[in-house]
Amino acid sequence: MSEKIPRSIEELSDNNLDTLKSLGAKREDLVGDLDRSNKVGQEYLTDAFSKEGIDASPDKEVGKRGLEEVTSEKREVILNILKFDPGLVIVRPEMFHITGKICDFLKENGFNVDFLTEKRIPIKEYFDLYKEVIRNVPEVKVILPSRTLTYTNAKSSIIVFTETESHFSETKVHLADLFSAKFKGREGLKAENTIRGDIVHNEALRLGFDKLEDPVIAAAVDPFAIYDEVVKGKTENLYHLKTTPELYKLMYTAQGIHCPSYAELPRDLASILSLSQLSEVEADLEKSK
Repeated sequence: MSEKIPRSIEELSDNNLDTLKSLGAKREDLVGDLDRSNKVGQEYLTDAFSKEGIDASPDKEVGKRGLEEVTSEKREVILNILKFDPGLVIVRPEMFHITGKICDFLKENGFNVDFLTEKRIPIKEYFDLYKEVIRNVPEVKVILPSRTLTYTNAKSSIIVFTETESHFSETKVHLADLFSAKFKGREGLKAENTIRGDIVHNEALRLGFDKLEDPVIAAAVDPFAIYDEVVKGKTENLYHLKTTPELYKLMYTAQGIHCPSYAELPRDLASILSLSQLSEVEADLEKSK
């Protein structure tokens, strides 16, 4: 394997190939075969959701989120956390190795890293983070198997942060929303001093996420070999058209982080952190106040 590939990506690649093996498939057999890729991908997704009792059928009540979805045992501590007006960044497995760079970015831009932990996000928690999209955006169906397996098959980093400089404190808009607007950036679109448009973008190009020629990289970020077919316009998903052709694949491979809005923040914190971890977040925020 290439020395430039971080160990965490090698592990993700190995894990993904093991999952394909359990499905009776090899990635090389899926390349260029849209029907086969779809079939194996949907088999994986159906089985993964079924094992967790997840109903991924369309849901008209997409507006129910935030505190409404937080269990009573976690609601009080979540409410206390929200008083500090924090932000949240989840560094996904394919970019786990640059967690340090993302923390440095936050500090350099006047934010305090109040809480940092790592964990493998299981299917149920992943679904809770993205269920509106999974249930109600049909065009993501074709890319969902690769996206889901990559997201849940190795460790992510979870960062809770607050501002140390007065970027936004005099406004009436919450930090999470303003941070997303100014510092989050967009996948596949170069934007200086943003996480997706700068740090993740540059690392994705360095590792070849735009070409997927290295078999280790390809298995890590596109285990079901679907993105080549998507960018050729063979599916209903046309999200890649938001950037230039040479960067099409980055629209699917270079998101790198999850950075929720303030409305999503209570639900996301409650989904990925245990009650004891939430209490730790609360205590850390209190110390840095």
